[in-house]
Order: sequence, then structure tokens, then C-alpha cells
Amino acid sequence: MSGVGFVFTEDDPYAGIDLDHCRSPETGVVEPWARKIVDALDSYTEVSPSGTGLHIFVKAALPGRNNRKGPVEMYESGRYFTLTGKHLDGTPTEIHERRDVLERLYRHVFKEEKPAAETNGHRPRTGSLDVSDEDLIALAMQAKNGEKFSRLWRGDTSDYAGDESRADLALCSLLAFWTEGDTARMDHLFRRSGLYRDKWNRHDYRERTFNKVLEGRTEFYEPGGKVFANGNGSQPKKSTGKPAPPTHDELRDRWIGGNPHHAHGLGEWRRYEDGIWLTVPETSVKAEVAGIIEVAKPEGVKPTASILASVTELTRIKVYVADERWDADPDILVCKNGALRISTGELGDHRPGHYATSAVPYEYDPDAAPPIWRYFLENTVPDAITFLQEFAGYALTTEMAHELAVWLFGPPGSGKSTFIAGLAAMLGHRAGILGLADLERSRFTLADLPGKTLVVASEQPSSYLASTNTLNAIISGEPIQVERKYHDPFTVIPKAKVCWAMNELPRVADANSGLFRRVKVVTFPELPEDQRDPQIKRHIEQEGAGILNWALEGLQRLKERGHFEVPAGVADATKQFREHNDVPALFVEDRCIKEPDAEVQAAKLYREYRYWCEENGHRPQSSTRLADDWRRLGFERKRTMIGTIYQGLRVDD
Repeated sequence: MSGVGFVFTEDDPYAGIDLDHCRSPETGVVEPWARKIVDALDSYTEVSPSGTGLHIFVKAALPGRNNRKGPVEMYESGRYFTLTGKHLDGTPTEIHERRDVLERLYRHVFKEEKPAAETNGHRPRTGSLDVSDEDLIALAMQAKNGEKFSRLWRGDTSDYAGDESRADLALCSLLAFWTEGDTARMDHLFRRSGLYRDKWNRHDYRERTFNKVLEGRTEFYEPGGKVFANGNGSQPKKSTGKPAPPTHDELRDRWIGGNPHHAHGLGEWRRYEDGIWLTVPETSVKAEVAGIIEVAKPEGVKPTASILASVTELTRIKVYVADERWDADPDILVCKNGALRISTGELGDHRPGHYATSAVPYEYDPDAAPPIWRYFLENTVPDAITFLQEFAGYALTTEMAHELAVWLFGPPGSGKSTFIAGLAAMLGHRAGILGLADLERSRFTLADLPGKTLVVASEQPSSYLASTNTLNAIISGEPIQVERKYHDPFTVIPKAKVCWAMNELPRVADANSGLFRRVKVVTFPELPEDQRDPQIKRHIEQEGAGILNWALEGLQRLKERGHFEVPAGVADATKQFREHNDVPALFVEDRCIKEPDAEVQAAKLYREYRYWCEENGHRPQSSTRLADDWRRLGFERKRTMIGTIYQGLRVDD
């Protein structure tokens, strides 16, 4: 139901109550004050798109013109609610008539209050500013310092070198101006911004921030173009006569104001939620923009496909985040309970400014252990445990400097897929599936690569690799072009390590391919039937948090050393892989005789090489590329009266 919404108009019998920041998205627990309102209205209620609020639908009319106070908003027209379909348990599944109840609730929420005494030298405000949140945010975005406000609103702290406290002060300073210093509304709006995090719930920090930005302030926004003492941003001119319809950029800013946790990057619309930026279908964004346009009809806006396309495109440009900023911090790992700084082991708050596109599916627990995982490794590949532990740590990061991939080689049932399952349990959505067949079958197969730090696959084909250039680019982190159906291609820098399981090693036609220095082959020996535990993979899949700590140990060791130490068994298996793929060398060994004084015509040597390849199922290279291999193998090329020859070998006739 994402993107579907309901527009409240004067022609329908409905009213909507929006309760902000009253529900825990992790536990589903609703704050007591909000539960009282839900119980009193006793009508259809659902969870808001953010997961932290509630939308209540009733049949009733509002008894007054006020719409908002603190975390409570009420509307009967001119408002758009995005529907989620996430019905709140314990509430009716139908919308009920609640005129009397809503009127009592309205009088209670919007009862008149005495003005607070002046404090800290700033002018006290009573919350009387009759401008909706969306319009107020739109005004702030269109002011002279609107770009600054927009960045802060969506949680971008780059102007302050990532210093969240300075960014908080900057946004609160702007909010103070636009809300006339109303601290209750400042708090309400800040909680809607991308800067909101757990620290803001500390009363002392919140009050200290308010006091700093309000101390001595005498300049505030006043509708109609006036400011109490200055122009802390461009003000709309006082209109005469019928107001003009909102412009496309004003409609854009209304949508952004109501959707601060949205951005566009890596070719996709994205929404920030629980530490990561999830992809959002463009149709959902257009549906919500269409809702903004629909609400503006009384202001003279005529909904058309062209205005929808224009406002959507203006929005995309406004919230665009450059591709290089996504997953740019290799030291951050997003967990359920916070953002882990890998280098220090410190767990901090989730932050939109991390621009993380993936997370692990569990809470970070520094004391978690993986006993089944350790038992499995000790009984399958004991000599490669240290190497694999460091590779697992490397797969946690977005670093690509080591340019190393791991191929797990062994017969069926030897534990290869169990090892991959352990890495997948540790990485969650940071691990993706990408195999040889995928690379060679579809040009769209790389569409899911952004946000992944590991790609895995099993049962690889043993045929010749046709996509060595793409594979080399992924392993080394070189820019590659990604295509999605019905979207323009875009370029990404891969962050994903490659770990493939295979019963037979693939063949590589080019003996000089960079794969031979990047790929390390880990052999998994055959396990007797009586030693195989069909339940071990299921147990390992529950040890993600413990495997993370195991991998962090390996990463720390890798960082201290600065390079991988490849064990002898892995080095030998990798050497054999290269030798078995060195087709020119195999041909020389099988069909030629090496002698210092021997020589052979280049044409004959190439002809015999092609015949031999056809007989043995190899893919021959061109004579031009093969010339480099003859030179690599030590055979000197010379031009003579009878043509080009190679010295040091002859064909065994």
C-alpha cells in the first residue's frame, strides 16, 4: 500500500488525527498519552509511514480552526495522509462517527493557555502562528538560506564536519526564527527532521540547545512579510487581492517538508529508516507528490501529468545526494541497536548522514560468541581459519584496497555452502547473490550491487569465464556501469567482496588475467557421510552476532599487519588453479620439446596450438595475444628470411 493516500476535503465526512512520535518502531509500544486518545476515539487507526506515529480516521468535523499543537495534529480538509495498511491492533477496522468525542478532545488539546513568562531575554511566543508545518518548512526552504535549511532538515551534517551538536544548534537557530521562538513547535519540528536521534530525548540537552539559540534573540518570522526586528531569510511579500497559485518549486518544498527523510542517489529514490536508506519505488513518490498537488486545488492548482512530472523532477534535484557519498565511511556498520564504529568498537546513534544503504539484522553484542561456527571451521578447514577470519572481517567493510576474492573449492557436502551461510548470517542484507552465470546471462544482474559488501554464490559452472573484465572490476573496486530496467544507466564503485563456492574451478582463457593474483582458492576436503550434520547450517544461521565479533578480530589483525597472510595450503591450491589454466604452458609441456638451439616457425606453432586446443577442450587465443605468452614462457621471437620464428622449442612431430 506504499504511496497510496487519502486527501481530506470539505466534501467528505472524515477527519484525521495525526499523533507524532508516540510509538516505538522496534517494540510497537504506544505512549500512554497517545493510547488515551486512541481509546477515546475508538475508530480505525494505523501506524504512520515512519513507524513512530499513528493516524486515526473518524467521521466528524473540527470545531475550530487550529490544527496542530505539539505532537497532535487534526485535519478535516486540505491535508493528505499516506496510507500504510498497518492496522493498529485492538482498534476497530471501520471508521466510526465520533463528532462529540472529537469535539471534547479538540477543546482539551487546544485549550487557551496563559503566555509563559519571558526567559533568557528572548521574546516569549504562545504558539499562535497559524501556518501549517508543511507551509512553514516550504517557506524556510525558499529563503535565502534555504539550501542550508534543506541540508540540515534531511540530516546532512557535512557543513559541520559531521559534528551533530553543531548541526543541531544550526537547525534549531533556523527553527527558532520560523516558529517565533515557540520551543514546543521547535521540538515537534526537530523530531521530524533528519537530525533527530536518541540524544534529543535528553531533556537537559534539548533545553540547553533551546537556551543557546534563543538567548538575546529578537528576530522572528511574522506572516505577511514582516519580521519582528530583521529579515533572517527572505520573506514572502504581502499579497494584494487574490493570491497566486503555489509555484512548482513551492509544491516541491511542501512535499520535502513533509518527507524530510527522503533523498535520491545511486539511481534510486530512498527513504531513511532505522539507520539505513531504503529504496522507494518512484511510483510511490509520484503518488505522494500527486497528493500534495491535489490538496493545492483550492489554491488554483490544476493537476496534470506535466505538473506532476515537473514537481517530481524538481524534488529529485533538490534532494539529490552524490553517488560517492553513499556508504562512504568504511568504518561504520549499521546494527539494529546503533551504528558500530568498527575501528573502536563504539556503538553510536543511527545517523542519516552516514548514508548507509544496508545493515546487519541483529543487535551488536560485544559478548556474543559463535561456538557452532568455530566447531564447524575446526573440523573442515583448520589450516585456513585465520585467513578466512580476516577475509570475513574484510567483507564487513567498504574498503577494496586488498583486491582479494575467495573461491571455496571442494566436492558436494564438504561444507562450502555452510561457510557462505555463516557470512550471510553475519552480514544480512549487506550480502547479495551474484554468480558466474548471473554475470554472463543478463546486463541487469549488477543492479543490486550498491549497498553490498559481499556477493556469494554456489554451484558455479566449470566452463570458461566470459566476464573476466567485469569480475576483475568488482574485486578491485573499479567503476562499473549498472543498468536497471526502464532506468538510465549509472556508474557505481563496487564495495562487494566475492566469495564463491564451486565443485569444479572455472577455466580462464587468458593466462595473464588479473584474476590469478586476485583470487585465492580454499580447498574444502570431502567429509564422510557419517560426519555430516544436516542441522549445523541452521544453528550457524542463528549466530550472526557472534560471527560478527569473530570477524572483527580478524579485521583488527588484518589492519595491524596491513596485508593478508596466505597459508601454504591456499597458496598451493591457487598455484594449481593458475597452472591448470595456463593453456600455452600446458600445450608446450604436452606437444613441444624445449631445447636451446631449437626453433619453429610462428605459423606452424600457432597452427599446432589451435589443433591441440580443439582436441583438449580449450579455447584458443589469437596469435597476437599468444605472442605475449610465448615471450613469458621464455621463447625468443625473431624475424628471418623465411618468416617469423620462435627459438628455444620445436613441435614434437
